[in-house]
Amino acid sequence: MVARKQQVFTTEQVTRLLGLTVKKDEWRVITFAQGKEYGIKPSISGAAGSGSRRLYDEEDVCQLAIALRLLETGLRSKEIGKILGQLRKRGKLSTNLKIGEREARQLYIAIVREPETGKRLGEKRYQWVSFAEPWELEDILRDLIAKRAKRANCDVIMVPVGLMFLELRQRLEQEEKKTRGE
Repeated sequence: MVARKQQVFTTEQVTRLLGLTVKKDEWRVITFAQGKEYGIKPSISGAAGSGSRRLYDEEDVCQLAIALRLLETGLRSKEIGKILGQLRKRGKLSTNLKIGEREARQLYIAIVREPETGKRLGEKRYQWVSFAEPWELEDILRDLIAKRAKRANCDVIMVPVGLMFLELRQRLEQEEKKTRGE
């Protein structure tokens, strides 16, 4: 079995991989990479001055795709950064590029938050984040409530991301063929 060569992507390529229009939406990718609150840094090379290029790897592309999806859901940049940080602790996001279509239809990011009336939105509050399938939600909530010994008063956000990973994998494969000249 031949090991896949690590792909390196420019900001322009990442913009296309995310399904965005290069001239119109490239600024979004740059904002994610420059914004400290997102916690996404180009793994290969950051911008080091005029004329330099940000270079991303596959894991970066997955983080950027999730950040864009969460932004589309209406979450704020600081929350997106926290969620990405929690997901990174659970392992490489790019492993989700290997899932099949059936699994993809059931893959969500589950965000469980404990509301705290009177606290400002930016203040720390309990939040649990993981990849999950919809049928797992009831068990997840039961376990979290038991561990936290709090009443069942949690907010839950389920963001479908499986099909996003499937589309991203297809775009990555197309980009790889293009770079090989096929």
